[in-house]
Amino acid sequence: MGIAVMVPLFVVVLTNIVLTLARRPIAARLASDPQETPKVAVAPAVTSFHVAILAMSVVFTVMLMLQVLYANPSRVTSVGPVVALVLFAAFYAQARFMSEKMADQAHRGWRIGAARGETAEIYAEVFRARSWILALGLVGPVLVLLALVFFFGALGDVGQMPSGVLLD
Repeated sequence: MGIAVMVPLFVVVLTNIVLTLARRPIAARLASDPQETPKVAVAPAVTSFHVAILAMSVVFTVMLMLQVLYANPSRVTSVGPVVALVLFAAFYAQARFMSEKMADQAHRGWRIGAARGETAEIYAEVFRARSWILALGLVGPVLVLLALVFFFGALGDVGQMPSGVLLD
């Protein structure tokens, strides 16, 4: 399960890095007006960052859901979904309600590949506009919590769990 789950996550993270570093030439091609270039440059960087966090939510959901469906009576199974829900709720709240702070950090930290005219205000606007992507990250932990209540052990017990899936 490790390779099958982690390879897509690494591909998403690598895509995020490439889009962040190459945003200036991408924006130069996509922008219809030179004054739109900074906003067009920021959009793929922020969006790919949010998609990478969403991919982490999917990975956590898959790993935790298997523990629930195979009735693993460990702390990971009971506490993991709550921790994931709090973590991804914090990510969403930061992007939605504290976008100015995130924008300042992103503007200062993502200077390599930046287009001329990128400002923290543009980052804040894009962080708020794309926060719905992070809200999708809450769906997985909620599903795992519902499965914990209604479908615990639906696929069998820990002894029937496929090898390499047990988290303890």
